[in-house]
Amino acid sequence: MLSARHIGAHRSPTTVSVLVPTWRRPESLARCLDALEGQVRTPDEVVLVVRDDDDQTRDMLARRSSSSLPIRIVAPDREGVIAALNCGFDQANGDLIAVTDDDTVPNPDWLQCIFRRFAGNPDLGALSGRDRVVAEDGYLEATSEPVVGRIRWYGRVIGNHHLGSGPMRDIDILKGANMALRRAAITHLRIDPALRGKGAEPHWEIDLSLALKATGWRLAYDPAIGVDHYAEARHVGQREDAMSPHERFDAVHNQAYALLKGLSPVRRLTAFAYGVLVGTRADPGPLLFPMLVASGQSPHDALGRTRVATTARIEAFRSWGRGRRSGRSQASGSRAPAR
Repeated sequence: MLSARHIGAHRSPTTVSVLVPTWRRPESLARCLDALEGQVRTPDEVVLVVRDDDDQTRDMLARRSSSSLPIRIVAPDREGVIAALNCGFDQANGDLIAVTDDDTVPNPDWLQCIFRRFAGNPDLGALSGRDRVVAEDGYLEATSEPVVGRIRWYGRVIGNHHLGSGPMRDIDILKGANMALRRAAITHLRIDPALRGKGAEPHWEIDLSLALKATGWRLAYDPAIGVDHYAEARHVGQREDAMSPHERFDAVHNQAYALLKGLSPVRRLTAFAYGVLVGTRADPGPLLFPMLVASGQSPHDALGRTRVATTARIEAFRSWGRGRRSGRSQASGSRAPAR
């Protein structure tokens, strides 16, 4: 049942904006734009967020001036994916905003399937689909997982968006490489710029997802809404399996900070305690340290990871406290400017 705040905001969508943040990957972006040109349901606009210093991308787009896509190029006010996305949210005009990375190739029916899901589910605020990870030798992952985009009651975060199978189901967390938002649902929401990172600030999806859920909107995942996600190199920030200690600190901080902001008081306390004491194999707490050593990980490496993760989670608690003292909304991140 729709809450009173959603009355008038749940009409069937008629227009869609595709939002693509990009930086210095012109060949990948060109491949993505080719796929958008081939959509069964064509986008009403394509908002490309391109930094002013990205001459490579701007040159490529100038060569594509004859493209049939209704492209608008906008520039963020600072570096980073959060600034790029918030800029795109400010500029997009569609009833729906479909977001993808510049290194993806959306299925031909990507937008068509997105429209059908929102039209049939008036309480749906946001939707994610499967991003099949692709490498030179084909798909990296051929397996499937039934649990996607969930936060366990004790705070463990489960992704698996690239492995999901089965029917559409409710989720807690979106995936940025393949998601769509009802613009009415994010009118007063933006991603919190207090999240840490250089270039690719990790776990911003948790912040946005929990903010949407806090305002009463439903989030869902449908593996039939697919994109191929190519394993491109990053100019700034490494992927999960190649993070430096500093990048891992930022990732752990952001996840813990977003959970502290977005969960209810009891779940907030439980999640923080679980993270600090137990954590995960990649980012362990002290209780997990002996198990890692027993399983063959060197004590030096296990201790280093434990120190980084524990320090990051404590710093996240401090960040959350500073946000509360400064009056930052715990449910909605930074507020959007008036349109």
